[in-house]
Amino acid sequence: MRSLSFRIIKFVIIFLVLIAALQSGFAEEPMKSGVEIFAVPKSGKGPMRVYLEPKVNDLKEPLKFHWYFGDGNESEEMIPKPHHYEFGKYNLMLEVTDREGKMYTAGINIDAALPG
Repeated sequence: MRSLSFRIIKFVIIFLVLIAALQSGFAEEPMKSGVEIFAVPKSGKGPMRVYLEPKVNDLKEPLKFHWYFGDGNESEEMIPKPHHYEFGKYNLMLEVTDREGKMYTAGINIDAALPG
């Protein structure tokens, strides 16, 4: 009886983890040609540091990167240094240009909320 209970509990835990992973985007479809932004965290209590990386797929190298942080600052690094955000909401944008001059853009919102 004890082993059956253990198996049921184990099954329920695995099922719940799988559901959580699916809801968080863990099982996304593969990205087509283009660019996305990977940011950690996207929201939190400000001031906060946000770590940024581009996610590019099927683009012709060499690539040029241009980050617009939404606070007047910019960077042309592929992976910029962690960016410091004060309190507020920001529209972050990334432009990537491939060797043929075709431009791809991605944008996300950063929310550095007031503590409390």
